[in-house]
Amino acid sequence: MSDWGRWRYRSQRFDSISAGSFFTCGILTDGSVMCWGYPEQENGTHRESDHRDWSEWIANPAADYTGWVNTPPSTVKFKPGSLSVGNYHACAIKTNGELVCWGKAGDARLVIPDDNGAAITDWTMVEAGFANACAIRKDGSVVCFGRQSHNRSAGPIGAGPFVDVTLALYNGCALAKDGSVECWGGHSAYNNPLPGDSDSRSPNVQINTAPAGVKFTAIEMSATDLYGCGLAEDGTIHCWGWQLAYPSQTTAPAGSFASISVGSFANCALDADNALTCWGIDDGGLFTPPMGAFEQTDGGDGFSCALNSDGNIVCWGGRNGWKQLNAPATGTFIQVSSGHVHACALKSDGTVACWGGVGPAGTNIAGQTIAAAVPPTGTFTTLDAGPDLTCGIKTDGTIECWGNDSHDRLNEPSGTFSHVAVGATHICAIKSDQSIVCWGETIFFDREGDGTPDDIGGKGNHTSTISPSGAHRYIDITAGEGHTCAIRDDKKAVCWGYHADSRYAVPGGSDDAQGFGDINYVDIATGGNPNCAIRESDGSLSCWNNEKSQYLPSSEILAMTGFQSLGAGTRHMCGIDSEGGLVCWGAAGVIPYPARFTASTALP
Repeated sequence: MSDWGRWRYRSQRFDSISAGSFFTCGILTDGSVMCWGYPEQENGTHRESDHRDWSEWIANPAADYTGWVNTPPSTVKFKPGSLSVGNYHACAIKTNGELVCWGKAGDARLVIPDDNGAAITDWTMVEAGFANACAIRKDGSVVCFGRQSHNRSAGPIGAGPFVDVTLALYNGCALAKDGSVECWGGHSAYNNPLPGDSDSRSPNVQINTAPAGVKFTAIEMSATDLYGCGLAEDGTIHCWGWQLAYPSQTTAPAGSFASISVGSFANCALDADNALTCWGIDDGGLFTPPMGAFEQTDGGDGFSCALNSDGNIVCWGGRNGWKQLNAPATGTFIQVSSGHVHACALKSDGTVACWGGVGPAGTNIAGQTIAAAVPPTGTFTTLDAGPDLTCGIKTDGTIECWGNDSHDRLNEPSGTFSHVAVGATHICAIKSDQSIVCWGETIFFDREGDGTPDDIGGKGNHTSTISPSGAHRYIDITAGEGHTCAIRDDKKAVCWGYHADSRYAVPGGSDDAQGFGDINYVDIATGGNPNCAIRESDGSLSCWNNEKSQYLPSSEILAMTGFQSLGAGTRHMCGIDSEGGLVCWGAAGVIPYPARFTASTALP
C-alpha cells in the first residue's frame, strides 16, 4: 500500500485485510467493510496512454459505477477474518453465515450459490480468485462459482471434508482434513485448448496435480499465475505447476518452515525463528542488492549501480545485454548515475567515466556505443544520466550534455547551475540563484489529431518543460520520463509535468489535497513512474503514484526509518538505510534472466 494510503486509514482499526490486484478491503473492528484502490477495467486493458485521471477511490454504496457493484453498506457486519479480495471482486461472510460478494460484475462471480432457492448460512471460509470464487460450507464441502473456462470453477470431486481452498489463474486446489490435496481446472494443452476454452495460453504440462503421498497443513497458489505450493506436516515445502518458463518459482528451498506466501513471480516462507527465505524470480538479483556499506545509488532499466564507502562502483541486476553492469574496476569515484542501458560516474578528479550502451547482436546499432555513454573531456562537479542522454555541470558551473540530440535537449541554456536532472524528452536544472529552468520538448497526447494537446478532466497534459511559478528557491531536483520533482528551499516537495496518475500529488506537500500535514523532505527520486522522498523528521519514506502501486515499497519498507539517500530506475528504486545498506523495491517488468534468490533475514 502506498504511504498516503497508510496515513489515510490510520485512524481506523481493522480486524483483517485482504489485497487484490486493483483494490484492498478490510474488515473493521465493528464488523463493517471498507475498501480502497482503483475500479480498474476488466482484463487490465488500461494503458498509460489513455491519460485518465486516477484519484483515490473509496467504495461508496450510493455511487453508480458502470459494471461495478460496491462494497456493502456499513450496516452489514462480517465475521472477522472471512474476507478475500481477488482480481476484480471481493467476498466475505456475514455474521449470520451468509456469503456476500462485490466488485466487477460478470461471469456470475457475484452470484452467490443457494440451496434450492434458500440462502446458505453455514459458510466457513471463502477464496476470491481471478474471475471466480470458491467457498467451504460447515460440512467441509467446496462450492465454486464464477468464470467456468478451463474448468476453473469445477471444484473438487472428492468427499473431503475440506478445510482450505486456494485459486490460481486457471485452476484451484482444496486441502482436505486428512492432509491430502485435490486440484482441478487449468488442464488445456498449449495451443490445443479443450472445447469451449477461449484461451490457449495454458502450458503443455499438468498444473492441476499436487505431489502425491504428501500430507499438507497449508496450501497457497498464485492468483495470477499457474502454480502453487504447500507446507507439509514435517515443515518442508512442495511446489507444483508451470515450470516451463521460470523453474525457480517452483524450486522450493530445503529446510523446515512455519508459514508460506505465494506470489506471481516469487514466494517467501518463515521458519520457526521467523527468518525469511524467498525463492523465484528477482530479475537476476535486481531486488537483492550486494552487501556492504554504500553512499549513493541510482538505477536504470532493470539494473542498478551503487557507490560504496571505498569509492568503488558495484552494479547488479538481470540485464547486461548492453554491458551496463560492467562498471570500471579502477578509479576512485564520488557519484554514479544510470540511464536506460548505460551508466556514468564522476571520478574524484572531476573527470567522467561511462560504460554500457554497447549495442548487442540483433539490434540496429549492433557493436556501436550510444553517444550518452561517451563522456566529453573536462572536469565536472555533478552529473545525471537519462534514458539516452547524459548531462553534467562543469567546474565553471555551465552545463554540458552528450548523447541523443533529439527533442532539442542539447541546446543547453547559458548561465551557471548547481543541479541537473534528465528526463525522457526534457531536462531541468537548478541555477546558481536556486531558480529552475527546463528545456527540451513537451510530449503530449493528441488522440483527435487536431494538433491540440488533450485536456482530460481539467488535468492538462505533459507540461514537463514548464517550471513551477512563484518566488520559491530550490535545493534538489529529479526528472522522470514525463514529469519532474524538486525540493524547495523550505523543504517542501513539488512535482509537475505528466500527472494523470497523480505522480504530482506529494504527501504533505504545499498543495496536498489529502491533508496529511506539514512534511519536510531532504532527498527525492523519481523513475519512469514511481516517486519517493525521504522525510527530514525520521528518515522514513513518502512514496506516491496512484496508478502504479506495484512500483511502491512494501509496508515493511515504509515502516523503516533512517534512509540517507534514494536512487530510482525505470520501474524500481533503491535506498541507502541508516547503516549504509541497500534496500530495493519495485517491479522488474519483462524478466529475461530468471534467478533464484534468498534473503537470509527479514527487514527490520
